Amino acid sequence: MSHAEHLLGVWASASNINCLKAVLSSVFRQLQHQCTEFRVMFKTLVPKSPETLAPRNDLIGRATEALSRIPVHDENHTVAAAALSQTGEIFVGVNVFHFSGGPCAELVVLGVAAAGGVLASDITTIAAVVRRVGKGPGDKPSISVINPCGRCRQVLLDYNPDIEVILLDDGGNVVTMSVKSLLPNAYVWPDGNAGQGIGGKTELGFV
Repeated sequence: MSHAEHLLGVWASASNINCLKAVLSSVFRQLQHQCTEFRVMFKTLVPKSPETLAPRNDLIGRATEALSRIPVHDENHTVAAAALSQTGEIFVGVNVFHFSGGPCAELVVLGVAAAGGVLASDITTIAAVVRRVGKGPGDKPSISVINPCGRCRQVLLDYNPDIEVILLDDGGNVVTMSVKSLLPNAYVWPDGNAGQGIGGKTELGFV
């Protein structure tokens, strides 16, 4: 074989490899598209369990249930929060009080959801309840909805500005409001999801 024939053979092999790469790349893209369609179809066809079909209003009930399991005399865990994902899953967490500044229940439940594979960007609604012990000797403890503190509002805003919060209005009525409306003209953490445009689908309007 002459040197020219050898070079021609090498060139042909390289061309075949490039063609093969192009074909494989095209096939890979088609498979990705089909896999995406299959995941959507699978979620539609597979029946969801009662757990995933729990309505949004059940968040208060789930948080209350979690708090009811904690002894009344325990003052380190007095607030419970429940978060609803886009797929209908509900996650529950309780606060961890400490004089150095323990995390609120709303922040704990974000971590619980993340541990379950659901990030804050996939959380749609969150609610928290507090247990208050009566001052009188015969008073029974009560559990009611509690509004998020300023830090929790800021964290929720930075993690997902589209999260809705179940809380009490000025009249004591249980309402649902977006976290953005709870922090008008708020500071937005540049390195957070909202600051980088991750998760939230609506414009913040105050950045």
